Amino acid sequence: MTMQTDVASYAAGCLLFITPSLNSGCEATAQLYLCYLSPLPPGRSASFRSLSLEDCISILSIVGDGEFGAWLFERYLDFSPVTALVEEWLNQPPGAVSQKRRI
Repeated sequence: MTMQTDVASYAAGCLLFITPSLNSGCEATAQLYLCYLSPLPPGRSASFRSLSLEDCISILSIVGDGEFGAWLFERYLDFSPVTALVEEWLNQPPGAVSQKRRI
């Protein structure tokens, strides 16, 4: 990912890197990215933060539209349909033919 901008146009900025909390590879990448940031001219400030997807959705739900937060949770963090499908598959008798279902 490359982001270029005219730093003279902004007094401050923040780049958020949003990743699922259990994705250690993404978190390691975010920490490595910090090593490549260039110093800013005097009077300018910028930050880079890694934020978990779970925290981001919680914050949006609290300060914004709760319905949108619920939709984001269902879309990206609710694994219950997958869990139910796996449990159904695990509970089938040996040799049973499973029906393909769309989740």
